[in-house]
Amino acid sequence: MVFSARTRLSNPSQRTMKFSYSFSLPALAPQVASEELHPYDYNEFLLSLSADWRQVPVSKDRTLRWYSDKLKAEIIVSVDFYEVPESKWANVAEVTLEGRHKALAEACGDTLTVVSRSAKPYSGGGGLEVSYAAHTNDMTHIYLGYVTARTCAAPKQGNGS
Repeated sequence: MVFSARTRLSNPSQRTMKFSYSFSLPALAPQVASEELHPYDYNEFLLSLSADWRQVPVSKDRTLRWYSDKLKAEIIVSVDFYEVPESKWANVAEVTLEGRHKALAEACGDTLTVVSRSAKPYSGGGGLEVSYAAHTNDMTHIYLGYVTARTCAAPKQGNGS
């Protein structure tokens, strides 16, 4: 593409100057339609998932579960509330991580490889963010939890809308 412009200098006795530039414009990338997300709104969190995720009934209290046939994946959200003084947050985080690892190691055996494991200050302040990731030959397990100063009631059931 060639772009041309003319400009007249402030002194009328000077001649008009012509500028010519040549440059290429990249082809526009095709617009990908954004996937519509379905919000699941609960008092402790908001989870937005694509339409291929469906909520699955569970028998455990304070536990929610979604499954995607398309991805062959599931999300399980379980909530436990304890009053923990700040001086014991690190201990609770470590017990939680060890419990998660032990349960997965028993279920998966020698095929379990731990990718990461941490307890660090929560970016929102007032607590710790606890995370654990491990994989087997055919599955990845991700755990994310929080140890915070908040005291809460059990989560209300979301409206699923």
